[in-house]
Formats: sequence, structure tokens, C-alpha cells
Amino acid sequence: MQIIHILIIFTKCYIFDVYFFKKSRRKINKIIKAILVALFLYTLSSSGLYDLNLEKSAAVKENKKVNQKSSDQKDKVSDLQKIWLNAEDLLKRKKYSQAAEKYLEIEENYPTSSKAKYAILKAAKSFYNAKEYEKSLEAARVLKSIFPIFSGEMDVNSIIIKCLYKKIRDVGRDNSEISEILELIPLSKSNHSEIRSKCINILAYQNFQLGIFYSKKGNPIVSLKYYGKIIKEYSKSDYVQESLFRCAEIFQNIGSKRDKERILKYFEMKYPKSKWYVEAKNLN
Repeated sequence: MQIIHILIIFTKCYIFDVYFFKKSRRKINKIIKAILVALFLYTLSSSGLYDLNLEKSAAVKENKKVNQKSSDQKDKVSDLQKIWLNAEDLLKRKKYSQAAEKYLEIEENYPTSSKAKYAILKAAKSFYNAKEYEKSLEAARVLKSIFPIFSGEMDVNSIIIKCLYKKIRDVGRDNSEISEILELIPLSKSNHSEIRSKCINILAYQNFQLGIFYSKKGNPIVSLKYYGKIIKEYSKSDYVQESLFRCAEIFQNIGSKRDKERILKYFEMKYPKSKWYVEAKNLN
């Protein structure tokens, strides 16, 4: 009823203004239309056909959605933290394999989280401690491909090197792992001198066995190729001195005294106290 009274008063004022002051009817008409709309909505509201609080209700609903989204995000963070703490607990109890699997849950369920890269790193290390070298290697390679800069900072190459070395089974076979190890060692921040030395010895041993094989087959020239490779490329290996002796022996057998003398001089300069030097000098 109050709105109706207001409308009546406004109408009277409108007639008075127009008649006496000749105000702009267009502007006043707009105001009247607005009041009429308000009156119409009020009438509908009174009859239950319209809710004047509709916009307010919509705003409240939207606010609830925002709050729900914020709550969901907090729940996700909370769940992530629970998984992380669970994994840390398993790690402390030296349940490495279980800890690794838990860390990988973080990477799987929360790949965009800041903890994802640390989770993969810890998974790789945990698998290594569990002696599951294949899984450790896989996790390290994934980390290196997704986060190359982080991997460099965390020296993920070191994990790969150690896993590859653990995978070497038969030193007599062609091991592609060895070549990769020797390529990665200079890129690693850790000192892998022992692994490097063992890998070089393995490669030298493989070439030495091939030299022996071809020598027995009556092909000394091919044997020289493998012995020579050991002397040039694997000079720090344990097979260099015997390879020098084998070369001197071949030169003696094929009548190349000049090449034999050259080997003896090299022996005298590098390994004067070697038993293989003595053997080489006694060749007749």
C-alpha cells in the first residue's frame, strides 16, 4: 500500500511540474516507468508469483559455490599432505618399496602440485634402496624428461648411473648400459670414479677376449686391432699391460721385429716393473 501512496503523490507532482514548469516529459516518463515496474513486481511478490529476493538468493548461491570450491581445494591439499606424510613415515621405517609407491600417488593424482617433482625424486631413490633398479630407473627417467632443470640440480643422472650399473649382469656380453654410464658420468655432480673404472675394465675385458678369440682362430691381424683399442681407449684398465705383451707376441710370430721393439720401448717407459714386460723381453 505504501508504494501505491507514493505512486499517487508522484503522479500529482508530475502533473504539477508539467503544467507549471513544463519540465522535460521524457525524463519524467522514464522515472514513472521505473516506479510502475517496481509496483508490478511488488504486486507479483504479494501474490507469491515473484521473489523479490531472487538476486540476493542467486548471489548467496554463487558465494556458496565459491566457498565450496575453496573448501575442495583445501581438502585436496589436505589429502596430498596426508599421502606425503604417509610416504615419509614408510621411508623412516625403511619400507622403501611401499614408500616409493606412495610418493608416486602424489605424482599421479596431483601432477601440477609443487611436490610432484620431489615425490618422483623420492620414489626413484626409494626404489633404488629397495633394490628395485628397473622401477628406480624408470622413475628417474620420467623425472628427467618432465623436469630437466630440476633433475640437473638434484643430480638425477647419479641415480640413473647407479641403476644402470646394477643392471650389468654378464660382463662378456654387449652391454649398452656401459656406454650410457660413461656418457652420463661427466654430467653428474657426484664422483663415480669407481663405477667408471669398473665400466672401462668391462669394455677392455670384452675387447681382450675378442683378441684372444681371433688369435686362436689364426687371425692375428684382427687380434691386433682389439689389443690396440685397449691400449688407446682403455689405457687405465687392468688389461693394458697384457695387451701390450700380446701385441709383442704377435709381432714376434709374424717376424715384425721393428714393431716388437717399439712395444718393448713403450713397456720400458710406462711399465718398467711389469711382469708382462719381462715376458715380452723373453720372447724368442
